[in-house]
Amino acid sequence: MALQLHIRPLSGNTLTLTASSAETVASLTTRVRAMCGDVAGEGSAFRLCLVSGDRLTVLDESSSLTASGVPDGAMLLARRPHHAAHLTLEKKSDTMSPMFWR
Repeated sequence: MALQLHIRPLSGNTLTLTASSAETVASLTTRVRAMCGDVAGEGSAFRLCLVSGDRLTVLDESSSLTASGVPDGAMLLARRPHHAAHLTLEKKSDTMSPMFWR
């Protein structure tokens, strides 16, 4: 089954990707890194987090998207590992585009 995902990488722009429900989080992370030209810079890692209301859930890289509970149309945020430890959003604008982008 194909999932349409909205991913906000470290660059801040939102990507819309289609992924298989059996795809692993690690392979999706690799695809995001390739699409953004390795925006994390110099090979530094980032973790994908699922947005659920005002909570973030860090996704296990060895699991499939289905096993991680990622639904169709989900918003995923890329976070550096030390930021992924903070599992709440500071403000609603963390998941929205800035006003001048709308």
